[in-house]
Amino acid sequence: MLTCRLVTLFALTTLAGPATASAAALAAPDDGWVAWVSWRQDRNEVWMARADGAQPRRLTNTGAGVGLVFWAPDGRWLVYGDEAGRIAAMRPDGSEERTLSKQGSPSFWLHDNSGFVVQENGDYTLVDPETGERTLLFRGADFKHFAGVSFGPNAMTHDNRYVLAGSHLFIDGYTASNGSFKSEYSAVIVDLLDKDKVYFFGTGCWPFTPPSGDLVFHICGAGGGCPTYPDVYRMSMADLLTRSSYQAEVAHPDADWGHEYNPRASTDGKWITYMSSTGCHEGSSCNYDIFIHPIGAAPSQRFRVTDHPATDAYPDMYVGPLWKRDATPRVLATPSRVTFHALGAAVTPAAHTVKIKNAGSGDLGAVQASIDPPVPWLAIETRANSFELKVIRDRGLRAGKNLAQVTVRALGAVGDPTTVPVVVLADDTYPAPAPSPSVAPSDGARPDGGLVAADGSGAALPSTGSREIAGGCHCALTNRTQPGGRGAAMTLVLAVLALGLAWRLRRLCRGA
Repeated sequence: MLTCRLVTLFALTTLAGPATASAAALAAPDDGWVAWVSWRQDRNEVWMARADGAQPRRLTNTGAGVGLVFWAPDGRWLVYGDEAGRIAAMRPDGSEERTLSKQGSPSFWLHDNSGFVVQENGDYTLVDPETGERTLLFRGADFKHFAGVSFGPNAMTHDNRYVLAGSHLFIDGYTASNGSFKSEYSAVIVDLLDKDKVYFFGTGCWPFTPPSGDLVFHICGAGGGCPTYPDVYRMSMADLLTRSSYQAEVAHPDADWGHEYNPRASTDGKWITYMSSTGCHEGSSCNYDIFIHPIGAAPSQRFRVTDHPATDAYPDMYVGPLWKRDATPRVLATPSRVTFHALGAAVTPAAHTVKIKNAGSGDLGAVQASIDPPVPWLAIETRANSFELKVIRDRGLRAGKNLAQVTVRALGAVGDPTTVPVVVLADDTYPAPAPSPSVAPSDGARPDGGLVAADGSGAALPSTGSREIAGGCHCALTNRTQPGGRGAAMTLVLAVLALGLAWRLRRLCRGA
């Protein structure tokens, strides 16, 4: 059992109430919460306020290092790095602080809510703040095209298929899967099902992804072809090969708080939050403030969250009910969504473990998991405090999206059952699509051509149905790729990969 330590909350007295919108018709979401790092008392500390700037308060008083703060997708945790190089997690009220890594670099949350990715000595590990469980995902050495070149993963698409990173790989010119480019520092996209496929996204840095949909974003920097810079640019993943949809999402002249930097998508996928100055670049020596922008709105649409002479930087935004301590057992199932990739005619079953926990405290007790409605291609195999979802290739999978939903009920717990959407993305080697199931979790489109996976053989799996289990409590990139052939037989691949980012590359990119 992890011990809890309370962190004293401090009321902000130097910020006079909520800021006003720069666009008259734009209002911040009522249930939005922005966390950021501020240099208000001669060192960085973590602060939080409503999305309209109201109710600001300081959450730490021991230093927050060089910056960066991250909301969990469901708002249960805030992760930050302190002055000693430690990565810590705490509740949104500052309580229950715990260490995720003693000397690591924070990277990002997986959108499926299964944990936070840290980088330690070149290894990338998924850490569950709830239990402290650590899972080695992969090593930086797995990405041989970036040997000897900077590589800073910053985000992952919601299906865990692509990683977005910054790198100097294109500094002398390089040929990627979508063409040849030359750029001092760039945002890049790597296909985790075939790591030889690397795509140039754009000159600049800080690439990020929303929790759904097929848009990706980054900061367009000097030399990137953007009329003003740095600005937030976007692109559809459907246009990886052509970059034809590459365009501005947020663009203001520098004099009008237009030096946009360190953007991220809100946890509901509807907003971008970012730091901005009037042309100053170098961190705490600048007067940065926090802004939010509705995704898809005109580039001029924004709301100013903070207005303070000290630096307010590295923001992240959660939208939803604010976490409250509750001793009553409540079901928590992570990940909150599972995505499989089915490629080729012959497959080897792959499983994803869904862990069952108590979102309050104490023992959760008996838990029932079922597939509602049942589908022939998905099975549940139980464990002591979790269960595995397994896909059966020869039982009705069709080309395109195959959708199902797992329902988890805890006996004696309060609240509604927890649902876990399951998506299987099958390529065109599968039969033509059948009529869509009645349950259709939202999932954005993405390219699926040229996917490569290892060969394997199929095997029978348990039938579907209910199971009873016991639960307990600077920027530029281009990559040299080898042509990848499709094997006659390919496996079913569960995209559960995640990458971390070197702390130094997470700092402000000079010239971006």
